[in-house]
Amino acid sequence: VGLIEDYTLKCVSDTHKTKSVVREGLEVVPKGFRLIQATIHQRYLGSWMDEHKNIDNVCWKDQLKSASSQMNQKCPHDISTVWEEFEFHLDPYSAPEKGRCEPKQITTEGRRHAQDLGHIYRSLFSKHEEDLCKNGNIMLETGDSSQVAQSSLQNIYKGICGSLPDPSQYPKKSVVNDGTVAPQSPFFLQLSVCKNDYITEAWNKVSKKLTHSKSYVLNTLKEVADTVGSIAQKIPDDNPYLAAPFLDSMEDCVVSHACLELEDVPDGMLDNYKELDTAVTGLKLFPYSFWSDTEYKRFVSNVYGYYFTTVLHRMKKGVEREYGSKYGKDLDGAALLYVQVNSDERITQQLQILGAPEALLSRKPAWGSQIIYQLLRQETAGEQFFFRVLYDGHEIVRMQKLDAFTEFAMSVAPSKEDCPAFFNNFP
Repeated sequence: VGLIEDYTLKCVSDTHKTKSVVREGLEVVPKGFRLIQATIHQRYLGSWMDEHKNIDNVCWKDQLKSASSQMNQKCPHDISTVWEEFEFHLDPYSAPEKGRCEPKQITTEGRRHAQDLGHIYRSLFSKHEEDLCKNGNIMLETGDSSQVAQSSLQNIYKGICGSLPDPSQYPKKSVVNDGTVAPQSPFFLQLSVCKNDYITEAWNKVSKKLTHSKSYVLNTLKEVADTVGSIAQKIPDDNPYLAAPFLDSMEDCVVSHACLELEDVPDGMLDNYKELDTAVTGLKLFPYSFWSDTEYKRFVSNVYGYYFTTVLHRMKKGVEREYGSKYGKDLDGAALLYVQVNSDERITQQLQILGAPEALLSRKPAWGSQIIYQLLRQETAGEQFFFRVLYDGHEIVRMQKLDAFTEFAMSVAPSKEDCPAFFNNFP
């Protein structure tokens, strides 16, 4: 992967722009191979800002609000999904006016982008297009219950299959993660499912390391917060520990306003976007930065390693499905395509654990950015199965035999003693 020298704000995944899940020079499915399963884990699509009380829901002086005429048609009026009735609330950024958007509501363009991505994902299975939308061949899951996550997912499905998903075929319990750890729910898409004395102490160590008086990370966050605050004419708190939430809120402001073309972002904010973005992302990656190899694997396994256990489990089901179809058997529980919508933080966690290049890891995933886990079968080598991992068109894990992914997933899997919550509820 080449370095990304152009660090301008990226609103939407490159996949949407190129109309392909791979960059020029790569094949969607390598020659001589057949795609038998794909897991797509992507960030939700374009949305209005979340509520940020730490900046009093004011991004900068003279900010444009969702009540302004520029926001006409930007946010859909019908915000309910096939899984949940959503009531419209006041936009805190437009108070005392009602506003046209509410926090974390998908935009009209976000819906369109989701459907475009669904159409692109359908092309992954060109040899199975007629069967792809039949019952059981697609599984849908969200990492949280927000409106933007649910709406992104149902519109991706519409792009794949031409209609919204049927909730009788895709019941809310199996699709929407509401934070409850329970069987048949996508609870494994959330962070820190494992609860034990080890992970509690590990997070205490992370906190102590971060709050060290000479912490480079905290000093950097404070410097960037001062710069951003000066540009936005907002005074960040002198407490360096509050710099991170301040920057996170300001980045949400910049992305929402700039990507919705409101043209009110203060001069200099976009010029300093690289520093803002890398500071926020750097803090999210800090917990992984100082462990020994053995400690690192145990920490990773407890934080999000179990996610790869689920991917491996499903890949093995995909292999079984291949054998079943060969011998005329119909095996349940093996979808062709798994579509998961989640927050940017969960994407970043996976990129870290997968060992993605710094050029990709250091910046916040854009709306619609996706990691694709491909399970492939070599057409000329009998029963040889392979995998590879793509991120926004880049091949971040080159094609290898499935045994290599098995070894990797097992190396970052938590023990049953560390994470009974996972093993007692999955699959």
